Amino acid sequence: MPDAPQADALVLLAETLLAGAPANRPAGSRSELVVHVDADTLVEDGSPDGACHIEGATSLHPETARRLGCDAGLVRIVERDGRPLSVGRKTRTVSPALRRALDSRDHGRCRFPGCTRTRGVEAHHIKHWAHGGKTELSNLVLLCWTHHRAVHEDGLSVARTGGDALTFRTRHGRAIPNVPRMPGGHEGRIRRANRVHAPEIGATTCMPISRGERMDHGMAIDGLLQADGYFDEPAREAPP
Repeated sequence: MPDAPQADALVLLAETLLAGAPANRPAGSRSELVVHVDADTLVEDGSPDGACHIEGATSLHPETARRLGCDAGLVRIVERDGRPLSVGRKTRTVSPALRRALDSRDHGRCRFPGCTRTRGVEAHHIKHWAHGGKTELSNLVLLCWTHHRAVHEDGLSVARTGGDALTFRTRHGRAIPNVPRMPGGHEGRIRRANRVHAPEIGATTCMPISRGERMDHGMAIDGLLQADGYFDEPAREAPP
């Protein structure tokens, strides 16, 4: 989707402003989205007829409500026949102290394989509190907006496999491999390697030799395979 980066940038801009506590807002105050949801609806395979909607607006899928409830402020209201009997105090599912510990353990970045985002990360319950999961460090992991939404609403899953190790799986149950971090570069080492294995870098090194035509992906893949020696291997005989 070509508009996705612009949309993400707009959300990040708004989140940055709100998290910065401007002068006309109380310190630490952020945006508030009020969602009304029945306790039974949050439970997996719960009542499909229970309330789950944004206040004064459209309805929500229960999984979206679970995602919002992973790291949010909660107010429990006891009702009877639609009338509130008692209203509890607003509490956070993840306390500030626990969030600081989570940031320290996960280094403030999304734990999804290959993701390096450190802005807009949220605390995710590996086993949701609505399903009996505890709000403690061993049951929490930092995920960015994109991967938090994917885990809740796109069928991805995450499980702890011992210690600090995590395993993410696709909706079909296939494990998503971890992406190793690229080693840090050293200027002197890179310059020496370029002198040995590459031509001198000059003003025309990165200039394309094409005339602006569309890239021929088939030719590019053939060129990469040829450079890798793929076509030099002896042809395998077909099985009888």
